[in-house]
Amino acid sequence: MAALDNYDRENDHHKLLIQHTLELTAFGGFWHYKYWEDAFKNSGFEVMSSAGKSAVEMVRKERALYDKFNVVASTLSRMRLIPEKVDAMLQRMNTNCASYIQAEGEELITLNWKYVAQKSERSLS
Repeated sequence: MAALDNYDRENDHHKLLIQHTLELTAFGGFWHYKYWEDAFKNSGFEVMSSAGKSAVEMVRKERALYDKFNVVASTLSRMRLIPEKVDAMLQRMNTNCASYIQAEGEELITLNWKYVAQKSERSLS
C-alpha cells in the first residue's frame, strides 16, 4: 500500500481511513511511494517507471458479494446458528472496505504500485 501526495498524516480523517484500510488488508507497512523511489536510487538503481493503478472497481465488485454474505451472516447470527463475532467481523470488513474505497477515491492511497528499476551503469563500475 502506498501513500499518495494528497495524504496528510496530521489529518485525523485521513488517519482513520488508513487505519481501517490496514485492518482490512493486514498490510504491515505504509509508506509514501517516493520513499521506495528514493530507496532504489540510494541503492544504485535507476527508476525506469513508477506508477499506481486503482483497485477500487475490483473491490467494489467484491464488496457487492460481501453485502449478500452480510445479510446471510446477520440472519444466522440472530438465529444463533453462527457466533455473533462472525457477523461482527463481516460488518467491520464492510466498514473498512468503505474506508478503503473512500481513501483511494480521495487519492490518499493506492493498493497497487509498480516500480521498474535497473541497476545503473554508474554503480556497476
